[in-house]
Amino acid sequence: MADWMHKTPLFDFEKGEFVTLNGHIKTVIGKEALKVWIQKVLRTELNNYEIYIGTGYGTELETHLIGRVYPKDYIRVEIGESVKTALLKHDNVTDVKINNIEIDGNKINWNITVYTDYGVITDGGET
Repeated sequence: MADWMHKTPLFDFEKGEFVTLNGHIKTVIGKEALKVWIQKVLRTELNNYEIYIGTGYGTELETHLIGRVYPKDYIRVEIGESVKTALLKHDNVTDVKINNIEIDGNKINWNITVYTDYGVITDGGET
């Protein structure tokens, strides 16, 4: 698919706001757009928002944490599979490697490598 079809607004997840340039929301394409998409999908719980119900968009991170008393190793595997499944839905993602997932209460820290048509993207994030 052409890059212009994956044009997306640039969002600063640390600040919680769109990036603006000269009063306009900045847009990105290609690898940068894919980075935004990865962050967004990892922060979206599957079927939690009406707009995404039935689309398969999002992960089941909360599902595997809230109210669960399974061993952390089991939860790590389930979270890893959920992350991998969610990211592989993008046309430009070819593989996902889960390097590390740490769980501290209801907080998840991850380090993943995403192989894409644009090259490799490494993401260490938290939710």
